[in-house]
Amino acid sequence: MAGVAVKENLDVITNTGIEVKGGFYISNVLDEVCERDFYFGIAQSGQSSLQEDGTVLKQPYFMPFGLPVESASVPEDKASEFSRECLECSYELWQEIQKQSNRVVTNEDLPESIFNTPDQSFEILPLLKEASENLPEQ
Repeated sequence: MAGVAVKENLDVITNTGIEVKGGFYISNVLDEVCERDFYFGIAQSGQSSLQEDGTVLKQPYFMPFGLPVESASVPEDKASEFSRECLECSYELWQEIQKQSNRVVTNEDLPESIFNTPDQSFEILPLLKEASENLPEQ
């Protein structure tokens, strides 16, 4: 059972003899992503980037930690605006996590390391705020 089924993917699965039922069917999908891909630091979000030393870094689908144009088909003239919105939503999420946990959240609390972040320990909220403020204007 799938809540939302992409017609082209559904056809591939049903051609193997597996029956799939969907609540809602869509076609002509440009990109298929999960909403977690648009938040900073969420487990299994974004793309995985294998580094030369063998470590894996996560790249969300927004700047400055990822490439929204190349990875998520965001139009180039909207990349900064899109990234700023993702950063603001991420900030709100981590702000609430800090509030509920009654402590400062750092990169050491994240389930995975994030591409284009400092190597040393850092607090999440100031990093997100600075990233948003330093995005290019469009």
